[in-house]
Amino acid sequence: MVGYPTIEGVMDEYLEGFVPEQPGSIHIKRAISDCDLDKSYLTNVEFYRRYLNVRERPVVDGYSGGAVFSLTGELENLEIVLDGIVVRAGAQHIHVVDADYLLKIITDQSKRG
Repeated sequence: MVGYPTIEGVMDEYLEGFVPEQPGSIHIKRAISDCDLDKSYLTNVEFYRRYLNVRERPVVDGYSGGAVFSLTGELENLEIVLDGIVVRAGAQHIHVVDADYLLKIITDQSKRG
């Protein structure tokens, strides 16, 4: 999972220089986190999956909209694939919309417009 979480100190730094009604700067850093597909999660929505945070994170704000990738294939011939996009993340669970579904929606919308 890849995202731009509000890691410790980022918001403190932003608030120190905060001026009402003026744009501010937030110095965010990309973070990569391990997660595993939660095979025990059941849903009737085929394009929605849940992953488990492998390492518990106290703050997961900022992962929404980030990508979830998987390694597939044999050890000698691994391939990186986009699984989906994070729509909600918590200390234990990450909820993801499937990439194939998102591509289908984009394609369908472009045909209409």
